[in-house]
Amino acid sequence: LNAGARPAPLARLNARELQILSLLSRGRSYDSIADSLSLSYRTVVNAGSSMRRKLGAGSLAELIQIALAHDDVSS
Repeated sequence: LNAGARPAPLARLNARELQILSLLSRGRSYDSIADSLSLSYRTVVNAGSSMRRKLGAGSLAELIQIALAHDDVSS
């Protein structure tokens, strides 16, 4: 996800959340993201909860759908 030119819903997310969301959108697990970013598992889970709240997503799957619908996460 590009932190510079964010579509409206994603503009609510901070840089770390965008980084985590990008990895989630690529199929990475919370454990894998925590390891690769040198974060605790709990930090990544909390970021997921925060993103769901900010974007009004009821689940992780819905959060990823929002990300995919509003940005090119394949790059």
